[in-house]
Amino acid sequence: MYKVSLTNKTFVDGNQLVVTVQNLTKYFESSIDANKYSMYLIEAKNIQNFMPDVEYFELTQDLDVSELKKQDALNKLSPEEKILLGL
Repeated sequence: MYKVSLTNKTFVDGNQLVVTVQNLTKYFESSIDANKYSMYLIEAKNIQNFMPDVEYFELTQDLDVSELKKQDALNKLSPEEKILLGL
């Protein structure tokens, strides 16, 4: 999924300050559509110091917390411990 927003990113005292125009933020499943909307923002919504920002992210469904904890625990094992456990 792609999030496209009109954003102004500036640095203040070493910290990044991000200002987004919320009513222009849209979500797309297609990168082609996201890029088309980004171009639309460049052409039609010319606000000084604001540029389109396209962010890709994955949606997760049916989160299994037990499986996450199991994977975290397995990742903490050394290679030798994994061999001893037959993993």
